[in-house]
Amino acid sequence: QLTHGYPLALVRIAELAQQEGSGLTLGPEPPPNIVQVLLERFIESVPTSEHRAALEVCALLRATTEPTLARLLARNEAHELFEWLRSLNFMEPGQPGIYPQEVAREALLADLRWRSPDRYAELHRRARACYKEGLAQGSESEQMRILLDYIFLHRDNPLIRQAFTWQETQSAYPDHWRPTDEEALREMTRLFEGEAAAGHFTRWWQHPARNCIVYRQAGTDPTPQGFLFGLALEHITQEEAATDEAVAKAKAYLEKVAPLRPGETATLWRFWMSRDTYHGISPVQSLILVSCVRHYLMTPGLAYSFFPVLDPKAWAPALNYAEFVRTEEADYAISDDKMACTFSHDWRIQPSPLWLDALAEKELAGHAAMVASNSRPVAAPMLLVLSQEDFTQAVREALKWLARGSDLMQSPLLRSRVVGERVRATEASLADRASALKSLLRETVAGLEGHPRRDRAYRALFHTVLHPAPSQEKAAEILDLP
Repeated sequence: QLTHGYPLALVRIAELAQQEGSGLTLGPEPPPNIVQVLLERFIESVPTSEHRAALEVCALLRATTEPTLARLLARNEAHELFEWLRSLNFMEPGQPGIYPQEVAREALLADLRWRSPDRYAELHRRARACYKEGLAQGSESEQMRILLDYIFLHRDNPLIRQAFTWQETQSAYPDHWRPTDEEALREMTRLFEGEAAAGHFTRWWQHPARNCIVYRQAGTDPTPQGFLFGLALEHITQEEAATDEAVAKAKAYLEKVAPLRPGETATLWRFWMSRDTYHGISPVQSLILVSCVRHYLMTPGLAYSFFPVLDPKAWAPALNYAEFVRTEEADYAISDDKMACTFSHDWRIQPSPLWLDALAEKELAGHAAMVASNSRPVAAPMLLVLSQEDFTQAVREALKWLARGSDLMQSPLLRSRVVGERVRATEASLADRASALKSLLRETVAGLEGHPRRDRAYRALFHTVLHPAPSQEKAAEILDLP
């Protein structure tokens, strides 16, 4: 007989192992190493190494579907393996897919990381690639689900684990705001942040810079359970900003530290809260964070974002882990006794693809010491934000060096975003970045060929940069120019 001292997942693993004839028996109380014993006995009984690999995939992912299983195992199809997983007693149905009960998941992952860290890293990489592809093709609701799956890959970090609820997020969903939501959202703001904040909410509710996502309970009740309210700072005048300290300070910080260039946007999350827990951990709060991540990845021209919190001690470790920097200059008073403490990220210095890579490296390397630091992210100093005028001048200088056969080692473009996107900016050597810049310049020049309005420029660059003439006079003669 089995006592209540055994977690259900372990009981079910034991049952499966016994069915396969392992001879495993359980005493009245779980021994200290029960998880390891049960796991070893069960894994010994799986039919093939591919079945074992399928177990590993299922343990890694928040929820496993048949197509995702096939993708991560590099198979054309995985129907038989998926059905086998589905038949296991410790698997649960998800939306979509299946997932193992927590005790079984943790045991399988611990074994995989200990036995084959390289295999774990490779599955992690394949999962990220699969999710990135899905983000590019999915609808808004699909992107939210994929992002939650993506974030789940980081759950081994205690900071990320504590900041999210996982399976429970299905109890709520993000929705577009409705005119009838105004009163409920304003009252929610008044309840948690006071009358002054409620007044600011009313002021920004009709402003074209507003971006509001409302979270509702799954089912028929449309009552808002929480909301995320952002402002595009470039669409707010100085006069409008002066009426709200939060907006005024964010705009002033931008002007001082990182002025926006044409086509760029900056986001201040002016209000974000759950109706039941405010900034506390809950399914709604988890969805709010996922919506923020979606915004960072999907917003064209996003240059800067500000994220205010009421309790910086609680939030700083997780936000620092996520490469957000404490920005005291943008702090503002919520009420007489409450202060919003702001964290920010410069997406020109660390674009979203590099951001995702940096987080993945932290997860795989286990850089626990980095998450508690209030310093600027390691990748930040390696990228440089140039004004349009400085960028133009740097390109001209680089073209001259390229024509002379120089190595481009002194070019500020080596720290530009356009080169950073070509190489792993946090790891690439100076020589690697110079090589990438040289290739980029040559490709860009070659791309001008045959264009009716740019062919003349191409011919000039061809004879002065790609295949320089012996002298300027000879180049001018070839081009029929003075």
